[in-house]
Amino acid sequence: MAMDERFARAPVSGLAIGGCTSVAALTYGAFLVALVLVAGVSVVAGRAVQSRSRSPEVVVAAVFALLVANLAACVLITGGAHSPLLPLAVVPVFTLAFKPCSCAIS
Repeated sequence: MAMDERFARAPVSGLAIGGCTSVAALTYGAFLVALVLVAGVSVVAGRAVQSRSRSPEVVVAAVFALLVANLAACVLITGGAHSPLLPLAVVPVFTLAFKPCSCAIS
């Protein structure tokens, strides 16, 4: 599956994660909702810029860094080391370990 197809499915995952975070925002406040919106805007903007960029991998790396920083801010807001969102911090670590097969690189 091409990376473009995986990136195109991101809104579905984003809606699911955003919905869960919105429910959590009832407990933690509107600032958490603002961070979710910032994450969504960064993905949409990254998608728009990636299609016109001469080096799309730089755009993807920048969006990834923004999302990791956003996740860290969400964890800090919701309790730091005692945050229920802390297990989500594992996701970027596993994502960095991903190496596409040579058949996907064109």
